[in-house]
Amino acid sequence: MTSPATDLATYMAAGGLGLTVGTDLFVAMQPTTVLNCVTVYDTGGFPPNQSYSGEVFIGRPTVQIRVRNSAFATGYALAVAINGLLRAVVHQTLSSTWTLGAFQSTGIIYLGKTLGSTSGEAHEWTMNYQIIRSE
Repeated sequence: MTSPATDLATYMAAGGLGLTVGTDLFVAMQPTTVLNCVTVYDTGGFPPNQSYSGEVFIGRPTVQIRVRNSAFATGYALAVAINGLLRAVVHQTLSSTWTLGAFQSTGIIYLGKTLGSTSGEAHEWTMNYQIIRSE
């Protein structure tokens, strides 16, 4: 089983957003050398629930997605597009893990401008999601 962040990054890369894992889409670590990028983090979650049959545990991990872009409008539009794409995660298999859904637990939060990046200044947004999936 892969991490929820890896599953979502793979899904986003295939989702028509123009993102490529390792180029402008990253898992677990936001690079300082890529200005315009998206990073997906595993952020823990909630205790799993056991299914009614008692045979399956339903995981409830959480992830955070950060969008960084030098252009405010472009970055915000990408955050909105990611949110729309993740709403389509309903009863799907992501990286061989059955997933009930990716549910947004916060709105799109503007963090302001980043300073000190080796690639320049950029705007940042974050969004948080709870994933419900089999374990």
